Amino acid sequence: MKSYLIFNLNNKFISSRNTNLLHDFFTQFNISESLKNSILVRVNAEMNFELSVSELQQLELAASEKIDELVADANFDPFKERLRRLYPLQYSADPFIWKGLTYYLYIKTNLIDSQISEIRSFLAHIKEFTNQNQPMKYTFKN
Repeated sequence: MKSYLIFNLNNKFISSRNTNLLHDFFTQFNISESLKNSILVRVNAEMNFELSVSELQQLELAASEKIDELVADANFDPFKERLRRLYPLQYSADPFIWKGLTYYLYIKTNLIDSQISEIRSFLAHIKEFTNQNQPMKYTFKN
């Protein structure tokens, strides 16, 4: 399966995505068409590529906006109060603090929770790279 591997600044593996999922991941963000097309061309080329610090900063803003959109979605159960009472181990295990509020995610069965978790992880990686003024490198694996 064709995929991209991502490593942190210490060269430790942090993520892997097949090319289709990576393509879909970047299309969900509200970024300029030129940036979106530029990223998608690199993904579709099936070669190693980098996201520059400038691109990461734009993606950071777009990812934050996407999380805002997801936590406001009518299908998102942010606090899972009933479920946390019934199944405390499963539904209290992944608290997520966003803009001062604590939400609870359960990624196994909730699509929105899964999307939030995925974007939250991406944001953490973006911050790691931008704080060190380094590009994020994607390594193609056939």
